[in-house]
Amino acid sequence: MDYLSKLHELVRFQRFSEPSLEEVFALLAQRTFSALYVDSLFLAVLRANGAIHFPARYSKTNTLFVNYPERVLDTDTPGRQAFVRDQVVECGSFEEYPFYYPQNVTSLFPNGFQSSLAIPVPGFGALTLYSSVVIVLEHDIERFLQTVGEILALHLEARSYRAKFNQVDFVAEPSALLPLTPRQWAIHEAILKGLPNGAIAKELSYSESLIRQETMRIYSKLGIRGRKDLPIRRRIES
Repeated sequence: MDYLSKLHELVRFQRFSEPSLEEVFALLAQRTFSALYVDSLFLAVLRANGAIHFPARYSKTNTLFVNYPERVLDTDTPGRQAFVRDQVVECGSFEEYPFYYPQNVTSLFPNGFQSSLAIPVPGFGALTLYSSVVIVLEHDIERFLQTVGEILALHLEARSYRAKFNQVDFVAEPSALLPLTPRQWAIHEAILKGLPNGAIAKELSYSESLIRQETMRIYSKLGIRGRKDLPIRRRIES
């Protein structure tokens, strides 16, 4: 594959044609990733409260994530790993893929897939690609995929998609964007205010015992020892 010409075509398309996000995804699937035999492609946007939603997708069957609702995840995912680690993550074949919501798997992927990859989109989330062929993630193709993610991020940033995706509160440090539940984020915020467990329980209408349990889960997920080590969420203006 001529990686440079593919990247050049993508940049020119985004710069001069003012495409919609759906048109960008069609170009990615049909031309940028043409040698990868893409069946489906979707963008997973990560929010600071642990929610994930899917604002753009491409599928040959036109069934992938149609009206797919926002999800709140308390489990790590390949897309989240790609974003946090800032590198392409191999997710495996249909049989190996870690489906977190398996209810619609058969309808979403009627023919299965041989390979899947999660590609970081800095500042937004991750692009997940499903292919009908086995993709060997060598250095050149990995760097190509990362560059595509970076180009897509620039496109989204330049066209104010952060506000459109309602990403007004975002974590400045990717390592801090971990799968806390909305309740855990609320407790996290209350801890940052300096409130003790009893006050947090009263403010959020939970038992103090539950607050203690959730606080320990927060520390475990963030890999820290206590309150003084909590990462601070900073507001990034769009």
